[in-house]
Amino acid sequence: MLKDDTTFYGRRIGYNASRRKKARKEKVKNKTLSLLKWFFKKGWVFSLLLVFIGIGAWNFKSHLKNLDFKKLRTLKTIEITGNETISYEELMRSSGLSIGMYMGDLDMDLLKNKILENPTVKSVDLNRSFFSSLKIAITEVKPLMLSLEGGVWKVYSEKSSLLPASIASAYHLPVIDFKNSEELKLITEFLNDMKETDENLYKKLSQVCINEQTQSIEVFFRDLRFKTLFHIHAWESKQFEQFKLLTQSSIADLKEANEVDMRFVGFAYIKSSKKRYGNG
Repeated sequence: MLKDDTTFYGRRIGYNASRRKKARKEKVKNKTLSLLKWFFKKGWVFSLLLVFIGIGAWNFKSHLKNLDFKKLRTLKTIEITGNETISYEELMRSSGLSIGMYMGDLDMDLLKNKILENPTVKSVDLNRSFFSSLKIAITEVKPLMLSLEGGVWKVYSEKSSLLPASIASAYHLPVIDFKNSEELKLITEFLNDMKETDENLYKKLSQVCINEQTQSIEVFFRDLRFKTLFHIHAWESKQFEQFKLLTQSSIADLKEANEVDMRFVGFAYIKSSKKRYGNG
């Protein structure tokens, strides 16, 4: 007869319960032995690896606390293209840029406006990488017009600024006449508009001036004998195409015309020496 086992507290357990208890002990013993066998064969490698990972994570955490992320995002390279007359040093100085500055401090709109303040810069395109580089693509102004001032010929740009261009290289430009900076600004805007709309028509310009009495911009073309008037403030780009079509037509009055009035959008009034006015 088998003796019944007891629990830790002295309570007796039956035969079947005793067998199940011994089976569980045996199972735990086998698993423990199997785990120890695996550990001494392979497990120590994984344990050692975990130790190294833990040490590395601790060191990284300590290093992370002392890391200055600003140093990772400093401006290291500045590439400038399109600058022919403005130097790299001048652009850096006027824009306030410097190698080593924090990329997060770069205000792209403010930087663009600073660069555009330079009278030789017509447009600028900025492109920065997240970490360390900035690319600046510049389009410089070109000569737009000539003016005779005090017996000296001067070349003006697309931004109304004086350019150090020689008269020999600018002889083909239209000659302008203006009394003040406001008139110069109006003529510049008018010529830029015509050049962008129809560059061939702009290239035919001979003289341009402003007439305050008639509120017009008076224009002479090299291939036409008459004067053309555009409104001093309210001209439209489409009028240049209308004027071009008019001069290519076979209207008889144009042969005797000494003035074509384009101040009214959609209409052209022709004034000739023989006939006061005629519709064009």
